[in-house]
Amino acid sequence: TDTNIVASLDEEVKHIENYLNFMKMRYEDNLNIEFISKGDLGKVKLSRQSLQPIVENSFIHGFYQVKPPYNLEFSCIVDDKRLSVNVIDNGGGIKKERLEIILSKLQSIDEIILKSRDAALLKTDEMALINIYIRLKLEYKDDLTFIIKNNANRKGATVKISAPIPEDSI
Repeated sequence: TDTNIVASLDEEVKHIENYLNFMKMRYEDNLNIEFISKGDLGKVKLSRQSLQPIVENSFIHGFYQVKPPYNLEFSCIVDDKRLSVNVIDNGGGIKKERLEIILSKLQSIDEIILKSRDAALLKTDEMALINIYIRLKLEYKDDLTFIIKNNANRKGATVKISAPIPEDSI
C-alpha cells in the first residue's frame, strides 16, 4: 500500500483534533466541541483525508449564515469489529434539494461500484462527501454504512459512518 495515500485512523483523528483546536481558537466561546475518540485507532488504515473534510463541511456549509453558538460533535470509536464515526453539528442543515442530489449520487455510486465496476463512471462533481463516499465504498463495498441526514429534533446535520475492521488489522 502506498504510504502517501494511506494513513492510520489514529493519524487522521489527530489531524481532526488539531483542526478543531485551531477552529476553537478562531471562534473562541462561539464554538462548543465534543470530541470523543475510543479504541485502538492505530490498527485501522484508511485513505488519507477521508474524515476531516466531513468536519470541515460543518464550518464551510453548516455554520454558514447561522448565528453562534456553534456546536460540533465528533466521535470516532473502534471496537473489536467495527469503526464508527459521527459528525453532528447544529448549523443550518442541508437544503432538501441538495440532500436529495447527494443521496441520489450515493445511490448511483453504489450501482456503479457494485454492478458495473467501471470506475470511469464515478463523478464527484467536486463534492467532498461524494469523494469520501467513493473511497470508502471501494474499500468496504456493502459493509459500509454511510448516512447523511438533517437532524430531526434540532438544527444541523449528521454524517454517520460505520465499517468493519479488516481481519488483518486485528
